[in-house]
Amino acid sequence: TARDFGNFVNFAISGRKFNDLNGDGDDEGGADPSQGGVTIYLDLDNSGTLTAGDVSTTSAAVTGAYSFTGLGPRATGYVVREETPASSTQTAPVGGSYTVTATSGTDVTTRDFGNFVNFAISGRKFDDLNGDGDDESGADPGQGGVTIYLDLDNSGTLTWGDVSTTSAAGTGTY
Repeated sequence: TARDFGNFVNFAISGRKFNDLNGDGDDEGGADPSQGGVTIYLDLDNSGTLTAGDVSTTSAAVTGAYSFTGLGPRATGYVVREETPASSTQTAPVGGSYTVTATSGTDVTTRDFGNFVNFAISGRKFDDLNGDGDDESGADPGQGGVTIYLDLDNSGTLTWGDVSTTSAAGTGTY
């Protein structure tokens, strides 16, 4: 007696990689475009980076889909991460990864990854000589040394936490 045998039915983990157009961490019901060519991996050593012992795949070009199939039991579960593309900020999932507990025969879906493509804001501070709101195709002189800021708290003034820069001397660019 007490010579029982148990079987585990392998399972799969799958999801979608998407370009989070508004940076809210949601793919808007699938409306945000898919993002192919991104490495998704099972972080088997939970190092936070893709290392030699990890298993990886690449999201599909058109659909952004990825999957890991034939997964067996694992006491610590599976940590799923992405290699965030250059010049992007990961918006989904919250915390940057998924931890999946293996359950016999139960596939785990919708482990989606979102990224917002970073952008730059630039411009020119100038002395509007005729007051028309136009820099006359660059003919109005630039004003250097002026603080330009993103009013992140919408206070109307530069406060702690706002991002700022100073316009360049001579050109007024920032």
